[in-house]
Parts: sequence; C-alpha cells; structure tokens
Amino acid sequence: MKFLVFKGKHRILILTIIALLLPSLVIASILISYTYQVNIGQESPLAYLTTGPNYQSYNNSGYFQATVNGVPPNIWSGTTIYINQTILFLFSNKKFYYVLQINNTLNNPITLWINGSLPSSINMYYISTPVGNNLGTQWFSGQKIIVNKNLYLSFVVPWLSSGSGSLTFTYKLSPGIIVTYNYKVSANPV
Repeated sequence: MKFLVFKGKHRILILTIIALLLPSLVIASILISYTYQVNIGQESPLAYLTTGPNYQSYNNSGYFQATVNGVPPNIWSGTTIYINQTILFLFSNKKFYYVLQINNTLNNPITLWINGSLPSSINMYYISTPVGNNLGTQWFSGQKIIVNKNLYLSFVVPWLSSGSGSLTFTYKLSPGIIVTYNYKVSANPV
C-alpha cells in the first residue's frame, strides 16, 4: 500500500488549503447549530375595523352585513358593507347602535381620519364608550379622531335610503407609520 507523501512546496500548499478550509467548516457548523424557525403568514392588524357589540342582532334581522375574516376577526380593506332596509323602515329613521367597532391594540392612542361619503342621507356617529342609546359624535369626512382603545360606530338610516359610497380609514399608528383601509358602503331597499 502506498501513502501519498508531500514534500516541499506541495506540503505548504496542502497545509494552506486545509488552513483556509478549517475556519469555514467551523463557521458552517456554528450556523447550522443556530437555526431558527420562521413563521410566514399574515400579521395581525394593529388597528382594525370589526363588528360591534350589536352587529349580530342587526345582521340576523337582515339590516347589516360585512364579511369578517382573519385573526383577530376584522373587516378587510376592499370589503363592501351592506345596509339593507325592510318594511320596518316605513316613514321613520332606523338607528343602528354600535354596529361596527374599531380596535386599537397598541398601548398608546392613535389618530384616525375617515374620509369619503355614505349613501343618501345616512349619517354615521362615533363614540369611545357605548352607553345606552347614545349615538355619540356625528362623523364628517376628514375629521381627526383619537382612538384610545376602542371606537364604536353607529348609523342613522332614513327610510328609502339607497345608493353607494366609499370610506377610507387612515390610521396614524406612530410617527411615520400610517395604515389605510378602503371600504365600499351600499344601501339598498329590500
């Protein structure tokens, strides 16, 4: 059996190659030892629109409908919010108290602007604490609204309201971080 024996320049070359490869082998083993699992998926929104405390009863009666998805359950940007009328609307306004809700998951207040328009003569109101039948403050497009933790949205719908509108919710979560969601609003007599 013959063994390879390197002499002179070849020995220096082989030792140099081994010396250069040795640290890369050590680094490679360290990198493999410290691997981390990464979860790729949709992040939870920090401020979002969702259904309010009275949504389910209005939805069961056929008055309000908005598709809710995700974790936590929220109304995604691009969703249409439907406001429907029934025979109960005849000659009176229908008030929907706390039908939608904005949640702020941050530990600090955020600023919100809701821009756009609602279908014919429908008015929206907002309030930070739902109390009895208090609608809160009437919304006007472009108003600056401070959201501490939650904000509840109520609607007053005159009889025979119909048409469509759109709302853009712009949240300023912190300096330099602004998030925008767009919604369509449709009112239809049933």
